[in-house]
Amino acid sequence: MAMPRKSEAVHELQGTRPHYSTTGAHTSHIEGGRPKAPRWLTPVAAKKFRELAKQLVARRVATPGDADLLVLAATLWERWRIASDHVLAEGAIVTVQYFSKTGTPYTRERKNPHLEVAQVTEKQLLSVLQQLGLTIATRDKAKMTNSGGEPSEQKSFADAYLEGVASSRIIPMKPEHTDD
Repeated sequence: MAMPRKSEAVHELQGTRPHYSTTGAHTSHIEGGRPKAPRWLTPVAAKKFRELAKQLVARRVATPGDADLLVLAATLWERWRIASDHVLAEGAIVTVQYFSKTGTPYTRERKNPHLEVAQVTEKQLLSVLQQLGLTIATRDKAKMTNSGGEPSEQKSFADAYLEGVASSRIIPMKPEHTDD
């Protein structure tokens, strides 16, 4: 027969940590916060950045570290819109004029190059939106950020490294030589 699960209070008294999650499966140790848009974004991209950031904040999964991915998503979205507008105006197939070796012109129908830009950008944008948890398939996988009520137990890499270095060895320092 299996041992009964210890309560959180017993773990605290014994100085142990439970193997099961006490904060919930969908809570992250990372502090939440609103990502800030850089000033160099175009007005259209900045508007999209704010829309996406607002969605992340409403779901309580936004962190300041999401800003770079949001910039990428907003920039890709703007590029996709421009390419899509060209495709709507010119069509998916365009007529291109070429010249033969003798210099006589002839025309051919080709795939619109803006259509290729739009298709590639759509794939890249979908990938970024999946990483942000803004698609139907990934929105439930995004963990909510720490509300700030309880401090995060994890230390930053730099703090943990420096703490380990300081405790493992002592680095002797040479005294400064001063001429009196």
